[in-house]
Amino acid sequence: MKRKYIVLITVLSLVFCHNNYGQTETEPNDSFNDANTLTLNNFTVTVQGTISTNSDKDFYKVDIPQSGVFVLNAFNITNGVDMEIDIYDSTQNLIASKNVTNSSTINLTQLVCGSGTYFFRFRDFNDNDDSADLYSFTVSLDTEDIYECNNDFASASTIALNQTINAKIRDVGDVDYFKIDIPQSGVLVVDAFNITNSIDMEIAIYDSTQNLIASRSAVNSSTIDLTELVCSGGTYFFRFKDSTNNDSSSELYSFTIILDTSDVYECNNDFTDATSISICETLTGAIYDTGDQDYFTFTGTANQEISVSLTNVASNIRPVATIYDATQNQVSFHSGNTGQALNFDFTPPSTGQFYLKLEDSGNNSANSQLYQLSIMESDCTLSNEDVLLENSFTIFPNPTKDSFSVQNLGLLSIEKIIIYDLNGKKLHSQTNATNISTSKLKKGVYFVQIITNETTISKRLVKL
Repeated sequence: MKRKYIVLITVLSLVFCHNNYGQTETEPNDSFNDANTLTLNNFTVTVQGTISTNSDKDFYKVDIPQSGVFVLNAFNITNGVDMEIDIYDSTQNLIASKNVTNSSTINLTQLVCGSGTYFFRFRDFNDNDDSADLYSFTVSLDTEDIYECNNDFASASTIALNQTINAKIRDVGDVDYFKIDIPQSGVLVVDAFNITNSIDMEIAIYDSTQNLIASRSAVNSSTIDLTELVCSGGTYFFRFKDSTNNDSSSELYSFTIILDTSDVYECNNDFTDATSISICETLTGAIYDTGDQDYFTFTGTANQEISVSLTNVASNIRPVATIYDATQNQVSFHSGNTGQALNFDFTPPSTGQFYLKLEDSGNNSANSQLYQLSIMESDCTLSNEDVLLENSFTIFPNPTKDSFSVQNLGLLSIEKIIIYDLNGKKLHSQTNATNISTSKLKKGVYFVQIITNETTISKRLVKL
């Protein structure tokens, strides 16, 4: 046996001197103690070795400076060897294993969540075959996903709103958890993109107690988005994974998370949380996200007719208005046309509290565009200039990805359109109110200032 090792070392030394491979096996390396040390150059190394006897086992070890994903690709495997690759941590515990039969190639990936020494073992898994032919393999440490290891709630990566995040579903079964501290209630908008075809992405949102509150998946899609109304500030968790846990990819996917707070009266989704509105007052709101119902409460006077006006209705919303008395019994119902204003009169049968519920017919459409709700009596000042001016303009589409336009519903002349970020920094200005490009804007919330010949009006814009 000793002669065999001496001859093998000589042959492999000659190979090392005359090929392009970075390192070559040195026998004996049949145990953890005798493992050959590999040196990663720019996080990768190429090695050659042999399964020289039917019980030969080749051990290698490498020291890595940080977490990452080991990618082992073995090739040039002779038909006489059914190769098995095993990965062990620094305490020599097995953490990954894979074998193939009658194959010239085998690959294995494994996430490792800490720096230190790791071991690799190559062998014929039947322990009954050997070959004097060289097999080859490469070892690389993929550190491109800077947020690994974030595979559970405890290790969730902390990120910020309006930030573009790049990550990977790098290993089969990899799950990416992120968390964000939300300052207030609003609608969370998760927009994922650049998803490779091999990943059927699933996104889930959890509250601070780690209860699932929303989930969505897509098959063979490069994009997926998820919106969810949250009615309090705090910590929220976001999970990204392949929906079947059977696929992985070396390609980065991207996502951003936005908190849309433009509907300042959310969360008013039931009688208990109904928003108070006075007669002669105008409020704004949005049917956002899907299934949202907006409740308002007002005081009516017996037999004194009031006029309810819902304007600036989003193009995909078919508005439905239901009025209830103080005991929450329905007393009036009205349905409008999709994308059109809804106006009706209501005569309270008695003096007291009433509730008004606004929703989309069928509760299957949503839009962040703000509607205007007015409740008027005959002695209200119907010529409320501020309300009329506010209702004179609408932005569409909103949210938007590439561009938007300002629709002028009144007689005012638009002189200039200016876009500001939330810090008041001027980002864009133009005189044409149509086809205003947002391609250079990052995902987030902005203010659009509409300067007319008489006044200046501000609208909120969401860029996806």
